[in-house]
Amino acid sequence: MIELFKCLPVIEHFDIRIDIIPWFVPDLVPQKLTTSLSNLKFFRLEETSFYNDGRGLTFLAVLIKNSPNLEEIELEIDTDAYNDHSNEEHHWDIWLEYLKDVLLKHLIELTIENYSNLESELKFVKFIFARSPKLKYVNIMSEVDMSKILQTLLRVPTASVVEIDVWRPKVLRK
Repeated sequence: MIELFKCLPVIEHFDIRIDIIPWFVPDLVPQKLTTSLSNLKFFRLEETSFYNDGRGLTFLAVLIKNSPNLEEIELEIDTDAYNDHSNEEHHWDIWLEYLKDVLLKHLIELTIENYSNLESELKFVKFIFARSPKLKYVNIMSEVDMSKILQTLLRVPTASVVEIDVWRPKVLRK
């Protein structure tokens, strides 16, 4: 991963699928990049999982820590990964320790697709809310009862006034 980002110091927009991340993340311990991604404003992580082997979380943590000027984060959660929650806490402990000194000074918008209102996802949202003083918009797409998600999210302390939009995906009708 370090070698990849050495080649991309001026990248502004980054979109990656989670299934190639194991090639870039050899272990679960987040690493400091030698090059700051100070130009990165937007990233999208597709088919990410807060479970399974934890490499997606590690990759996400490294991106957040080394991208001081992020303005927008989009995550598409892989719903197929919900079956294995056995090692979830271990990865979150590593992740949160690695990010304990991070402040997302420029983050304005967070979008999460396939949000399930599970504890690991909520920990991520709480982290973003607490560390993002300019956060204005949170967009959550979910199959879960929207009122439950809103009840949970409205109780989370925020570093700014945040507009939360929770919606269901469109269902195609024949």
